[in-house]
Amino acid sequence: MVKITYTVKPEKSGNIYTLDVIGHAASAPAGEDLVCAGASTLTTALATTLAEHSDWLTLRNISLKEGNSRIKIIPKKKDEYKVWLIFGTILNGFQLLHQSF
Repeated sequence: MVKITYTVKPEKSGNIYTLDVIGHAASAPAGEDLVCAGASTLTTALATTLAEHSDWLTLRNISLKEGNSRIKIIPKKKDEYKVWLIFGTILNGFQLLHQSF
């Protein structure tokens, strides 16, 4: 099972956005699992997009490991809406993945 946890925690320095993607779907043999592939693609897309826009972030901690990924950032106040939209788009993708499988 893939567990997705998304949080936004207010801090003095700004809101901390965290996305954890943990586990494996185990819906097919390794290398053929469409659910894992979808989850990995969405997680990598988020990490890549945030890295491309690192000027929007005051802190970036991105760890992409098989079965255990974490993205944790603090967006700059003026760019928080953009970051929120990007996270929202990826979360919608996870919801669609969940509904499809």
